[in-house]
Amino acid sequence: MNLDELKKQYAAKVAEAKAAADAKSYTQADSLLNEVDVLKKQIDEKEAEQRAETDLVSRVLKRFEDEPALRNAGYVSTSGGMSDKKAVSFADFLLAIRRDDKKRLHEIYHSRSADDEPDGKALGEQSGTAGGYLVPQQFTAELYQIAAEDSIVRPRAFPYPMTARTAVLPMLDQTTAPTAGNTAFYGGLIAGWLEEAAAVTEREPKFRQMSLTAWKLGGYTKVSAELREDSAIALEALLRRLFGGAIGWYEDFAFLRGNGVGKPLGVETAPATISVTRLAAGADFELADVRGMMKRLVPSSHKKAVWVVHPFIIDSLLQLSTTNTVVAWAPDVTKGAPATLYGLPVLFSEKMAASGTAFDVLLADWSYYVIGDRKMLEIAFSEHAFFTNDQVAWRFTHRVDGQPWLNAAITLADGTNTVSPFVSLT
Repeated sequence: MNLDELKKQYAAKVAEAKAAADAKSYTQADSLLNEVDVLKKQIDEKEAEQRAETDLVSRVLKRFEDEPALRNAGYVSTSGGMSDKKAVSFADFLLAIRRDDKKRLHEIYHSRSADDEPDGKALGEQSGTAGGYLVPQQFTAELYQIAAEDSIVRPRAFPYPMTARTAVLPMLDQTTAPTAGNTAFYGGLIAGWLEEAAAVTEREPKFRQMSLTAWKLGGYTKVSAELREDSAIALEALLRRLFGGAIGWYEDFAFLRGNGVGKPLGVETAPATISVTRLAAGADFELADVRGMMKRLVPSSHKKAVWVVHPFIIDSLLQLSTTNTVVAWAPDVTKGAPATLYGLPVLFSEKMAASGTAFDVLLADWSYYVIGDRKMLEIAFSEHAFFTNDQVAWRFTHRVDGQPWLNAAITLADGTNTVSPFVSLT
């Protein structure tokens, strides 16, 4: 990225940060200011390099201009003679570059003009799968790709801005089983009926803590200098879109299926998730499974929960629709209508386990899932990391954690049955 591009990007990021601050989106503004700092450092380094290079070139060229012996050193004859009697030398070549004498550079030193650009591409671009498809001889300046599915968890979860690597959140203890006739939903707080002037029994709610740790998710991509220069599309903009999509996909996968070791704790292995044994015989998912899962869902979540299923579960949903159109119906792609099951949206995701195996169907109320954001997506650029290979690199990083609010299922007032905001099929 040249200096002008860096300055334009710097100004755009400053404007974005100011807009985020004005909108009181302080977490986003802080993330953008981090990017501003990185860009400012890159600008300072680039300006310092240019100043040093300009000083060096000026000193060398001044010597060539002032001393004829140096200016004529390295004379090389040209075949067929020259209309220009000036000696062909390294000094003359440098002076032509300095004076931007395109005619002399082309006629004497055989540099390419714009009309002489060859059809062949440089090494590093000749393999289409490695990037060559981005520099075709004739092109439309667009790159088509299959759109990745939207994130499932983040738009529906509870976001918590983290100001340090770890954060401790206090909360009500709703998972300690109550005695029959009492409720766990108020943290063990019990109210009792009293006679007139009778002493009131002391009752306190119970609390617990949840710890979040900002885990890092990231990667980097190397690009040849030729590909970056010759790409028919805005390569950096493309990479930014791809990085953002990849971060969204992999954090979503962790929120669903992460084991909590060096990454977020997904609901698949979370202690709060209730697993319902599959009863279906002729299909992967039948009405008996639907009933078994819905009765284990927290009652208040019946208006907020969504189904998350493997795409091949659609076969079972279509069978349910055939037998009872009120129960389920498939999406109408012509109208953009989502599939539903007992009125709750059905989200299809490749992140779920294969159809017919454990965790291929999930019923979830994501408001019970907390996402700790330490630093949003950051993309950094370097021309120096792979300097000897004439390659540049983009690095993307994201620091986040996530886990359910609850550390176990909730026992109902009957003292026996349990419910949860997360119910999976096994």
